[in-house]
Amino acid sequence: MFHDDLDTSAYSTLAFIEGIVVLKTSNSEDKSVAGSSESAFYANLLDNGNFVLYNQDHETIYETFNAPTNTILGGQSLPSGVKLVSSFSSTNHSSGRFHLLMQNNSNLVAYPENLNQPVDAYWASKIYYTGCRNHLVSGGLNSYYVRNDHNAPSCMCLPGLYLRENDPSFGDSQRNFTSGNCIAGKEDASVYKISPTTNLTWEDPPYLVTSFLGKEDCGKSCLEDCACDAALFGEIGQCMKHELL
Repeated sequence: MFHDDLDTSAYSTLAFIEGIVVLKTSNSEDKSVAGSSESAFYANLLDNGNFVLYNQDHETIYETFNAPTNTILGGQSLPSGVKLVSSFSSTNHSSGRFHLLMQNNSNLVAYPENLNQPVDAYWASKIYYTGCRNHLVSGGLNSYYVRNDHNAPSCMCLPGLYLRENDPSFGDSQRNFTSGNCIAGKEDASVYKISPTTNLTWEDPPYLVTSFLGKEDCGKSCLEDCACDAALFGEIGQCMKHELL
């Protein structure tokens, strides 16, 4: 591990003193290097290399696996928004010129330090997580994703659809009903109903956007439109009509 503010050597040691992890350097200067606003009751170096501090209730208040620097170990993950920063050299472990960022879309990208623009990237995994599928080109179909108790994404089908495959991480959703008759572009609204769902966004662009319809009229317009499978009523009052794939 490295820390730009610490001058370490091969003779430096870590000590756990009064709930604080302290780096004792060769020049006898003690510096706090890890911890939290809460004093730790005990510490544990796990077999996987994770150094963990606990309070009196045996709850984790700090762990090195949540604060990676220039290295990750087996079993350690790199969460979204977290980055690894290269060492300056093989002997100088202060911050170097590059960092490896796990972006929020799950694309792992290497950038020069202090630059996060796509044009500046010199390497990218090009694996994205949008919709409900890890993919290179297209999204998870006709579904949206939520995060479970372990912060892992899982697919959810829109109302009126079912998961074609059993794997919620990769399955596409398809209709569980047959389409009604379409006459002159108009649908028989009596055979359908609108199932409202909140707090959703839609990745694909709508085929129609209008600001002249209220929320209820937006749904009614979708019911009567042969091409419309879902309607999204935005925060700024726009009615957006979408067609499922």
